[in-house]
Amino acid sequence: DQTALVMEGQSLTYKELNDKANQLARVLRQKGVQPETIVGLMTERSPEMIIGLMGILKAGGAYLPIDPAHPADRIGSVLSDAKVDLLVTYGDIPSTLPYAGHVIDLTDQSIYQEEKTNLDVEMASRQLAYVIYTSGSTGVPKGVMVEHQQVNNFIHGMINETQLGSYESILCLTTLSFDIFGLETLAPLTNGLTVIVSNEEESKEGEKLAALIEKNEVEVMQSTPTRLKMLMENERFRLAMRNLKTLFVGGEELPETLWNEVKGFDF
Repeated sequence: DQTALVMEGQSLTYKELNDKANQLARVLRQKGVQPETIVGLMTERSPEMIIGLMGILKAGGAYLPIDPAHPADRIGSVLSDAKVDLLVTYGDIPSTLPYAGHVIDLTDQSIYQEEKTNLDVEMASRQLAYVIYTSGSTGVPKGVMVEHQQVNNFIHGMINETQLGSYESILCLTTLSFDIFGLETLAPLTNGLTVIVSNEEESKEGEKLAALIEKNEVEVMQSTPTRLKMLMENERFRLAMRNLKTLFVGGEELPETLWNEVKGFDF
């Protein structure tokens, strides 16, 4: 009954998340998903975002995160390049999206009529876990393939080096299509933490994010220096930072001035 996810007044226990992910996984298997089948995942920030991710992994597939805010032609190019024939969404896809494959809409309640038990799916460490596209130096999206052993190594490294498993809650700020999303979701959810998912406004506005941190007694947060600098311009957010027990900062160079400010907090 431990709470796994919280967002905008909604919450899912670990059992509820596992049940729904299993139900989705069964639908995916019925659609032909096998180990290393690349399945697109294009959702707004929502509990269904995590259900989709977990369901794809439980089916043995590899998820390809797609930011629905990206231009339709870019999304279409990525789906085509990855040869995606199955796209998991939250609601209808834009009519402008050049995609002719199958779509599974997570708002379709028939998904959640499937059996809830865990699936008997064997996965090897060298099998694909997810594919993430980055623009690189050319501006043309390029896919990077990540195996289960690499995900496991990352999770174990973070848990061992940061004692992440000793905390109770972590904030999920990052867009699904960024690699560090795994630190905010996969790592905590394999170690019993509660993931507090921010909405789009909370992710960008210090005042609203501070309220979220205070209300949910968030203990761990991660951010890029650029985002952190922007958030710290809000006085309430600076006060809310004192509630945190650990702050991860990375993804780009940390300016010395910002580092000196952060050191003033007792994490």
